[in-house]
Amino acid sequence: MLPALTDYLRANWVQLMPGYSLPDDFHYLIFMGNRFNCFVFINHYSFPVMVARVALPSRSDPCESREHTNLVRLHQIAKGPVVRTIPQPLEQVVLAGHIVTLQSVVPGVHIAVRDYLHSKSLDRLLGILLDWLLQFQAASKTGRMSFTQEYLDRFSQMLVERSQRANLSPSVQTSLVSELRLVDELLGQELPLVCQHGDLGPRNVLLSRRALTGVVDWEYSSFDQLPFQDAFLIPILWFKDLQMAERGGPGISFVEEYVEAAAAFSQATRCAKAIGTFIERVMRFYDLPLSTRYVLLQWTLYECIPDDNLWRILVDVLTGLKLKNALIFS
Repeated sequence: MLPALTDYLRANWVQLMPGYSLPDDFHYLIFMGNRFNCFVFINHYSFPVMVARVALPSRSDPCESREHTNLVRLHQIAKGPVVRTIPQPLEQVVLAGHIVTLQSVVPGVHIAVRDYLHSKSLDRLLGILLDWLLQFQAASKTGRMSFTQEYLDRFSQMLVERSQRANLSPSVQTSLVSELRLVDELLGQELPLVCQHGDLGPRNVLLSRRALTGVVDWEYSSFDQLPFQDAFLIPILWFKDLQMAERGGPGISFVEEYVEAAAAFSQATRCAKAIGTFIERVMRFYDLPLSTRYVLLQWTLYECIPDDNLWRILVDVLTGLKLKNALIFS
Protein backbone atom coordinates (compact mmCIF):
# COMPACT_ATOMS: atom_id res chain seq x y z
CA MET A 1 0.00 0.00 0.00
CA LEU A 2 2.70 2.53 0.97
CA PRO A 3 4.74 2.06 -2.23
CA ALA A 4 1.57 2.72 -4.28
CA LEU A 5 0.84 5.83 -2.20
CA THR A 6 4.41 7.11 -2.62
CA ASP A 7 4.28 6.60 -6.39
CA TYR A 8 0.95 8.43 -6.59
CA LEU A 9 2.19 11.37 -4.51
CA ARG A 10 5.33 11.75 -6.61
CA ALA A 11 3.32 11.70 -9.85
CA ASN A 12 0.67 14.18 -8.67
CA TRP A 13 2.56 16.35 -6.18
CA VAL A 14 2.32 19.63 -8.10
CA GLN A 15 -1.48 19.37 -8.39
CA LEU A 16 -1.97 18.21 -4.80
CA MET A 17 0.46 20.55 -3.00
CA PRO A 18 1.23 23.57 -5.23
CA GLY A 19 2.86 25.42 -2.34
CA TYR A 20 5.53 22.76 -1.82
CA SER A 21 8.36 21.63 -4.06
CA LEU A 22 8.60 17.90 -4.77
CA PRO A 23 10.22 16.37 -1.68
CA ASP A 24 13.21 14.07 -1.70
CA ASP A 25 11.66 11.70 0.84
CA PHE A 26 8.24 10.69 2.15
CA HIS A 27 7.75 9.40 5.68
CA TYR A 28 4.57 7.99 7.15
CA LEU A 29 2.99 7.71 10.59
CA ILE A 30 0.07 5.27 10.67
CA PHE A 31 -2.82 5.00 13.13
CA MET A 32 -5.25 2.10 12.87
CA GLY A 33 -8.96 2.25 13.69
CA ASN A 34 -11.94 1.64 11.44
CA ARG A 35 -9.49 2.77 8.76
CA PHE A 36 -5.78 3.50 8.32
CA ASN A 37 -4.89 7.12 9.00
CA CYS A 38 -1.58 7.61 7.27
CA PHE A 39 0.05 10.97 8.05
CA VAL A 40 2.45 12.09 5.33
CA PHE A 41 5.69 13.82 6.29
CA ILE A 42 8.19 15.22 3.79
CA ASN A 43 11.92 15.86 4.08
CA HIS A 44 12.64 17.15 7.60
CA TYR A 45 9.23 18.69 8.37
CA SER A 46 8.05 17.98 11.91
CA PHE A 47 4.37 18.49 11.00
CA PRO A 48 2.54 16.31 8.43
CA VAL A 49 1.57 18.01 5.18
CA MET A 50 -1.46 15.78 4.56
CA VAL A 51 -3.24 12.67 5.77
CA ALA A 52 -4.20 9.69 3.63
CA ARG A 53 -7.30 8.00 5.03
CA VAL A 54 -7.31 4.43 3.74
CA ALA A 55 -10.49 2.34 3.80
CA LEU A 56 -10.23 -1.22 5.02
CA PRO A 57 -11.12 -3.71 2.26
CA SER A 58 -13.60 -5.45 4.59
CA ARG A 59 -15.87 -2.38 4.77
CA SER A 60 -18.77 -2.72 2.35
CA ASP A 61 -19.64 1.00 2.58
CA PRO A 62 -16.35 2.80 3.12
CA CYS A 63 -16.73 5.95 5.17
CA GLU A 64 -13.96 7.58 3.11
CA SER A 65 -16.27 7.93 0.10
CA ARG A 66 -18.95 9.63 2.18
CA GLU A 67 -16.45 11.84 3.98
CA HIS A 68 -14.79 13.09 0.82
CA THR A 69 -18.14 13.98 -0.73
CA ASN A 70 -19.25 15.72 2.47
CA LEU A 71 -16.02 17.72 2.76
CA VAL A 72 -16.26 18.90 -0.84
CA ARG A 73 -19.80 20.15 -0.23
CA LEU A 74 -18.90 21.70 3.13
CA HIS A 75 -16.16 23.79 1.57
CA GLN A 76 -18.62 24.93 -1.08
CA ILE A 77 -21.13 26.05 1.58
CA ALA A 78 -19.22 27.21 4.67
CA LYS A 79 -17.76 30.71 4.83
CA GLY A 80 -15.50 32.61 7.18
CA PRO A 81 -12.69 31.72 9.63
CA VAL A 82 -14.39 28.51 10.83
CA VAL A 83 -13.51 26.89 7.48
CA ARG A 84 -9.88 26.68 8.64
CA THR A 85 -10.92 24.12 11.26
CA ILE A 86 -12.30 21.73 8.61
CA PRO A 87 -9.93 19.47 6.61
CA GLN A 88 -9.58 20.42 2.95
CA PRO A 89 -10.34 17.48 0.62
CA LEU A 90 -7.48 17.04 -1.83
CA GLU A 91 -8.26 13.91 -3.83
CA GLN A 92 -9.90 10.50 -3.69
CA VAL A 93 -8.29 7.59 -5.53
CA VAL A 94 -8.06 3.80 -5.49
CA LEU A 95 -4.58 2.52 -4.66
CA ALA A 96 -3.67 -1.16 -4.35
CA GLY A 97 -7.37 -2.02 -4.08
CA HIS A 98 -8.09 0.50 -1.29
CA ILE A 99 -10.17 3.67 -1.45
CA VAL A 100 -7.82 6.45 -0.32
CA THR A 101 -8.90 9.97 0.57
CA LEU A 102 -6.21 12.63 0.78
CA GLN A 103 -6.91 15.59 3.07
CA SER A 104 -5.12 18.54 4.53
CA VAL A 105 -4.14 18.23 8.19
CA VAL A 106 -5.78 20.51 10.74
CA PRO A 107 -3.58 21.31 13.76
CA GLY A 108 -4.23 20.41 17.36
CA VAL A 109 -4.40 17.54 19.84
CA HIS A 110 -7.36 15.23 20.42
CA ILE A 111 -9.26 15.70 23.69
CA ALA A 112 -8.47 12.86 26.09
CA VAL A 113 -10.92 11.47 28.65
CA ARG A 114 -8.71 12.69 31.49
CA ASP A 115 -9.22 16.24 30.19
CA TYR A 116 -12.89 16.28 31.16
CA LEU A 117 -13.17 14.00 34.19
CA HIS A 118 -13.85 17.00 36.43
CA SER A 119 -16.89 19.24 36.06
CA LYS A 120 -14.82 22.43 35.72
CA SER A 121 -12.85 20.93 32.85
CA LEU A 122 -16.01 19.64 31.19
CA ASP A 123 -17.69 23.03 31.52
CA ARG A 124 -14.70 24.76 29.90
CA LEU A 125 -14.38 22.23 27.06
CA LEU A 126 -18.10 22.22 26.29
CA GLY A 127 -18.02 26.02 26.26
CA ILE A 128 -15.21 25.96 23.67
CA LEU A 129 -17.04 23.36 21.60
CA LEU A 130 -20.34 25.26 21.73
CA ASP A 131 -18.66 28.49 20.61
CA TRP A 132 -17.28 26.62 17.61
CA LEU A 133 -20.60 24.86 16.91
CA LEU A 134 -22.60 28.10 16.81
CA GLN A 135 -19.97 29.73 14.58
CA PHE A 136 -20.03 26.70 12.28
CA GLN A 137 -23.82 26.73 12.05
CA ALA A 138 -23.83 30.46 11.30
CA ALA A 139 -21.25 29.86 8.55
CA SER A 140 -23.03 26.87 6.99
CA LYS A 141 -26.63 28.05 6.56
CA THR A 142 -28.38 26.50 3.58
CA GLY A 143 -31.87 27.94 4.04
CA ARG A 144 -34.61 28.64 6.60
CA MET A 145 -37.65 26.80 7.91
CA SER A 146 -40.79 28.21 9.52
CA PHE A 147 -42.76 26.36 12.18
CA THR A 148 -46.20 26.61 10.59
CA GLN A 149 -49.27 24.98 12.12
CA GLU A 150 -49.36 22.44 9.29
CA TYR A 151 -45.71 21.49 9.89
CA LEU A 152 -46.17 21.17 13.66
CA ASP A 153 -49.30 19.05 13.25
CA ARG A 154 -47.49 16.74 10.86
CA PHE A 155 -44.53 16.45 13.22
CA SER A 156 -46.77 15.64 16.20
CA GLN A 157 -48.56 12.95 14.22
CA MET A 158 -45.24 11.41 13.09
CA LEU A 159 -44.00 11.18 16.67
CA VAL A 160 -47.21 9.55 17.90
CA GLU A 161 -47.20 7.02 15.05
CA ARG A 162 -43.56 6.14 15.55
CA SER A 163 -43.98 5.75 19.31
CA GLN A 164 -46.71 3.20 18.63
CA ARG A 165 -44.65 1.43 15.96
CA ALA A 166 -41.61 1.29 18.25
CA ASN A 167 -43.66 -0.10 21.15
CA LEU A 168 -42.68 2.60 23.62
CA SER A 169 -43.65 1.76 27.18
CA PRO A 170 -47.04 3.22 28.27
CA SER A 171 -45.41 5.63 30.73
CA VAL A 172 -43.07 6.98 28.03
CA GLN A 173 -45.94 7.32 25.55
CA THR A 174 -47.90 9.27 28.15
CA SER A 175 -44.92 11.54 28.81
CA LEU A 176 -44.36 12.07 25.10
CA VAL A 177 -47.99 12.98 24.43
CA SER A 178 -48.00 15.43 27.35
CA GLU A 179 -44.83 17.07 26.05
CA LEU A 180 -46.30 17.48 22.58
CA ARG A 181 -48.59 20.21 23.88
CA LEU A 182 -45.44 22.36 24.03
CA VAL A 183 -45.10 22.17 20.24
CA ASP A 184 -47.54 25.09 19.99
CA GLU A 185 -44.93 27.29 21.69
CA LEU A 186 -42.84 26.91 18.53
CA LEU A 187 -45.59 28.26 16.26
CA GLY A 188 -44.33 31.15 14.17
CA GLN A 189 -40.68 30.52 15.02
CA GLU A 190 -38.20 30.50 12.14
CA LEU A 191 -34.87 28.68 12.26
CA PRO A 192 -31.93 28.31 9.87
CA LEU A 193 -31.23 25.05 8.11
CA VAL A 194 -27.55 24.25 8.66
CA CYS A 195 -24.90 21.57 8.26
CA GLN A 196 -24.41 19.02 11.05
CA HIS A 197 -21.23 17.10 11.88
CA GLY A 198 -23.06 14.10 13.33
CA ASP A 199 -20.27 12.72 15.53
CA LEU A 200 -18.80 15.49 17.69
CA GLY A 201 -17.29 13.21 20.27
CA PRO A 202 -14.04 14.21 22.02
CA ARG A 203 -11.89 12.12 19.67
CA ASN A 204 -13.00 14.23 16.71
CA VAL A 205 -12.22 17.61 18.29
CA LEU A 206 -8.68 19.07 18.20
CA LEU A 207 -7.40 21.74 20.59
CA SER A 208 -4.28 23.86 20.76
CA ARG A 209 -3.56 26.30 23.60
CA ARG A 210 -7.15 26.03 24.86
CA ALA A 211 -8.58 26.94 21.45
CA LEU A 212 -10.46 24.65 19.08
CA THR A 213 -8.29 24.35 15.99
CA GLY A 214 -9.76 21.39 14.11
CA VAL A 215 -12.73 19.05 13.73
CA VAL A 216 -12.23 15.76 11.88
CA ASP A 217 -14.22 12.68 10.74
CA TRP A 218 -17.01 14.19 8.64
CA GLU A 219 -18.45 10.96 7.23
CA TYR A 220 -21.70 11.32 9.22
CA SER A 221 -22.31 14.96 8.41
CA SER A 222 -25.62 16.06 6.91
CA PHE A 223 -27.06 19.15 5.30
CA ASP A 224 -30.24 21.25 5.38
CA GLN A 225 -30.91 20.27 9.02
CA LEU A 226 -32.44 22.06 11.99
CA PRO A 227 -29.60 23.08 14.34
CA PHE A 228 -30.12 20.55 17.15
CA GLN A 229 -28.62 17.21 16.13
CA ASP A 230 -25.04 18.02 17.15
CA ALA A 231 -26.10 19.91 20.27
CA PHE A 232 -28.33 17.14 21.63
CA LEU A 233 -26.02 14.24 20.73
CA ILE A 234 -22.80 15.78 22.10
CA PRO A 235 -23.56 14.82 25.75
CA ILE A 236 -24.29 11.21 24.77
CA LEU A 237 -21.14 10.96 22.65
CA TRP A 238 -18.92 12.37 25.39
CA PHE A 239 -20.27 9.97 27.99
CA LYS A 240 -19.91 7.12 25.48
CA ASP A 241 -16.21 7.88 25.12
CA LEU A 242 -15.83 8.14 28.89
CA GLN A 243 -17.37 4.71 29.41
CA MET A 244 -15.33 3.15 26.59
CA ALA A 245 -12.16 4.45 28.22
CA GLU A 246 -13.14 3.12 31.63
CA ARG A 247 -13.91 -0.27 30.08
CA GLY A 248 -10.64 -0.32 28.14
CA GLY A 249 -12.21 -0.36 24.66
CA PRO A 250 -15.56 -0.74 22.88
CA GLY A 251 -16.25 -4.45 23.36
CA ILE A 252 -20.02 -4.02 22.97
CA SER A 253 -22.44 -3.28 20.15
CA PHE A 254 -23.20 0.14 18.75
CA VAL A 255 -26.69 0.14 20.28
CA GLU A 256 -25.39 -0.96 23.69
CA GLU A 257 -22.76 1.81 23.65
CA TYR A 258 -25.41 4.48 23.21
CA VAL A 259 -27.75 2.95 25.76
CA GLU A 260 -24.98 2.73 28.34
CA ALA A 261 -23.89 6.28 27.61
CA ALA A 262 -27.41 7.66 27.93
CA ALA A 263 -27.98 5.70 31.13
CA ALA A 264 -24.74 7.09 32.55
CA PHE A 265 -26.37 10.52 32.64
CA SER A 266 -28.17 9.56 35.85
CA GLN A 267 -24.89 8.82 37.66
CA ALA A 268 -23.06 11.86 36.29
CA THR A 269 -24.61 14.52 38.47
CA ARG A 270 -21.24 16.27 38.75
CA CYS A 271 -21.58 17.05 35.04
CA ALA A 272 -25.27 17.98 35.06
CA LYS A 273 -24.68 21.72 35.32
CA ALA A 274 -22.24 21.77 32.40
CA ILE A 275 -24.57 19.76 30.16
CA GLY A 276 -27.60 21.80 31.20
CA THR A 277 -25.77 25.06 30.51
CA PHE A 278 -24.71 23.76 27.09
CA ILE A 279 -28.28 22.91 26.02
CA GLU A 280 -29.67 26.12 27.51
CA ARG A 281 -27.19 28.23 25.54
CA VAL A 282 -28.26 26.54 22.31
CA MET A 283 -31.93 27.20 23.05
CA ARG A 284 -31.30 30.84 23.97
CA PHE A 285 -29.07 31.40 20.94
CA TYR A 286 -32.00 30.48 18.68
CA ASP A 287 -34.50 32.35 20.90
CA LEU A 288 -36.54 29.23 21.68
CA PRO A 289 -38.61 28.55 24.81
CA LEU A 290 -36.59 26.38 27.23
CA SER A 291 -39.73 24.37 27.96
CA THR A 292 -39.60 22.91 24.44
CA ARG A 293 -36.11 21.37 24.76
CA TYR A 294 -37.39 17.86 25.43
CA VAL A 295 -39.82 17.75 22.54
CA LEU A 296 -37.06 19.15 20.30
CA LEU A 297 -34.80 16.33 21.49
CA GLN A 298 -37.49 13.82 20.48
CA TRP A 299 -37.73 15.55 17.14
CA THR A 300 -33.98 15.45 16.64
CA LEU A 301 -33.70 11.77 17.55
CA TYR A 302 -36.59 11.02 15.21
CA GLU A 303 -34.80 12.76 12.35
CA CYS A 304 -31.28 11.39 12.86
CA ILE A 305 -31.94 7.83 14.12
CA PRO A 306 -33.95 5.85 11.57
CA ASP A 307 -33.73 2.56 13.48
CA ASP A 308 -36.95 2.14 15.52
CA ASN A 309 -35.33 -0.13 18.10
CA LEU A 310 -32.47 2.25 18.89
CA TRP A 311 -34.86 5.21 18.90
CA ARG A 312 -37.16 3.42 21.35
CA ILE A 313 -34.29 2.54 23.71
CA LEU A 314 -32.88 6.06 23.73
CA VAL A 315 -36.28 7.65 24.21
CA ASP A 316 -37.01 5.24 27.05
CA VAL A 317 -33.74 6.03 28.78
CA LEU A 318 -33.84 9.79 28.27
CA THR A 319 -37.48 10.05 29.28
CA GLY A 320 -36.72 8.09 32.44
CA LEU A 321 -33.97 10.56 33.24
CA LYS A 322 -36.32 13.45 32.68
CA LEU A 323 -38.82 11.95 35.13
CA LYS A 324 -35.98 11.63 37.68
CA ASN A 325 -35.11 15.32 37.32
CA ALA A 326 -31.70 14.36 35.99
CA LEU A 327 -29.33 16.40 33.91
CA ILE A 328 -30.49 18.42 30.94
CA PHE A 329 -34.15 17.77 31.62
CA SER A 330 -34.16 19.02 35.22
